Amino acid sequence: MTDPTSAIKPEVSQLVELQIQAFRQDSSLTTSELLQYRMRAEKIRILYQELIELEEGVSSRLCAEHPSATPGRL
Repeated sequence: MTDPTSAIKPEVSQLVELQIQAFRQDSSLTTSELLQYRMRAEKIRILYQELIELEEGVSSRLCAEHPSATPGRL
């Protein structure tokens, strides 16, 4: 089975790297760069929420398949 989060994780990593690069700039962010920064931050937030929902769905499905298993010990 393919990890459903595998498509999202690289995008999150790329966005986080761009945020880090923005912080490392010697000069202040321009208005345009600040807008891009805010848009990336919102996209990261949305993608993390999707990751959480996907991982909760996988965990719930595994618990349903193995009802005697303790959550976190699968």
